[in-house]
Amino acid sequence: MDVVVDKYERQAGHYGEFEYIYKVHKVPGARVIKTFHVPHSYDSEEMLECEERVRKEIHTYLEKHDYTAIQKF
Repeated sequence: MDVVVDKYERQAGHYGEFEYIYKVHKVPGARVIKTFHVPHSYDSEEMLECEERVRKEIHTYLEKHDYTAIQKF
């Protein structure tokens, strides 16, 4: 089944910090199947590591459920 993986930014605090949210949709604009969060960190290296770990989780999730991403973040 074809799915779309979108990346969103959400303000995480009062000082302009952002966290990233990845959403897996069945088709563009359809209901969300799964959501993955990358929490905000003041350490940019830690945030990049966390984002890479979440991307691997998404890849594993897509393979496990036999989904094909037709559009990725």
